[in-house]
Amino acid sequence: NERGAYFSNLGHGKKPWPDCGEIDILEYWGRIPGVAQSVVHTRSSHGNTVNLGSQSIPEISTDFHIYSLEWTPDSLTFKVNKKKHYTYAPEVKNDTTWPFDTDQYLLLNFAIENVINPSFDEDILEVDYVRIYDETGTLIWSDEFN
Repeated sequence: NERGAYFSNLGHGKKPWPDCGEIDILEYWGRIPGVAQSVVHTRSSHGNTVNLGSQSIPEISTDFHIYSLEWTPDSLTFKVNKKKHYTYAPEVKNDTTWPFDTDQYLLLNFAIENVINPSFDEDILEVDYVRIYDETGTLIWSDEFN
């Protein structure tokens, strides 16, 4: 049901976007070079959401970086190279502000705005690894992309 949901045909997803929530660990806008942004979309704020934070990473498109999300029952904390730049922790947690008590799926992609390059049709998204840890720090899923 989620707009653009790659996994919806596999039976994942019971709510339409933005009710399902969306957590963007990294949202990089080519029109804002050198800035790593993290964004949270919910029913209370989506599209041009106010739930975001960022930091300057001058070599964002030339070097590898570690993008991380610490997800607890009370907050979402975003970091790049261990430096925190945003925490989403609404005082009131309900269906409008906190849909993050349900299963979510992981999606790696990039989307290119037509205003950046109208003739764009492909490029490379280079990912070294993705790792997911539980609350005790135990690795529960990993893909090393070898």
